Amino acid sequence: MCLGIDINGGILVWGTSKEGVLGLGFDVTSVDIPTRLESLRDIIDVSISDNHAVAISSIGEAFSWGTGKYGELGLDKSIYTPTPLRLTNDKVYSKVFCSNLITCLLDSNGHFSYFGVIIKLLKGINSTITVKSLLNDLSVTDPKTLFTEKYIVELENEQFNSIVIGNGFIGLLSKKGTVFTLEYSDKLTMLYSKHFVYSITVAHNDIFGLSIEKTNNIPKSGGVPSNSKNYYLCKWNSKFPEKEVSSEIWYTTIYKISDDVHIQKLSLLNTHGNRGLILLMEKDSSSGGLNSSFLSPAARRS
Repeated sequence: MCLGIDINGGILVWGTSKEGVLGLGFDVTSVDIPTRLESLRDIIDVSISDNHAVAISSIGEAFSWGTGKYGELGLDKSIYTPTPLRLTNDKVYSKVFCSNLITCLLDSNGHFSYFGVIIKLLKGINSTITVKSLLNDLSVTDPKTLFTEKYIVELENEQFNSIVIGNGFIGLLSKKGTVFTLEYSDKLTMLYSKHFVYSITVAHNDIFGLSIEKTNNIPKSGGVPSNSKNYYLCKWNSKFPEKEVSSEIWYTTIYKISDDVHIQKLSLLNTHGNRGLILLMEKDSSSGGLNSSFLSPAARRS
């Protein structure tokens, strides 16, 4: 199914979902045309997984709906709601990022928290895929822990711009241009880069980042630096062993990709495993607008 925000901040849904992600009630599992969720207004951000969705309003309220067996709905002991319900806390949120069994949130100050569990897809016998929870056993069997909002003490003073969710980890981009990963049992790692990273994306076990050399024109609030030169593409690869989950290693590779071209954003095009990167670049001021550039796998290798 699909979900989007219209120009007035309303939520539109269409397609098919038996998990309640349409948000249209118990009896509606399919709609052919974009249909508004009438209970939601002034939405500024929304994210969706296979099983649930979360929206953020202009005043920072969070609403969730769908199926959340591991607490990812953010609702006290609730595992299913076919219509949006507001999270009953006093937090003011600004951004949301959903994936299977997890909801990651940034508050109005850019501080990070999450509901649910971090999972990893494992290849089984005859190429079957199984899902393994990477939350510790005590938390999985303890509803008081499972259905609470989780915070990382080491990140209390960090402010973040963006989050990506990969296979068995969360990637967090701070306003200082630093990338962190959070894995099972809340294992936190700061990924090495000698540059200022300002845009990240994820491909299964890999994190890609756009970066520049650290200069005085880096904005304190994070985001896209101005008047920059010498752009770099960073790649961090996590080799998750299937048996010994405590010995993963992050590998860092850096490519120089551009001079004197203002690159605003990095996205990932992933079609049937043929992964390629999309760079959104600013045109010359005389022509206006934006250009997109596709970096193919072959070009990336070279």
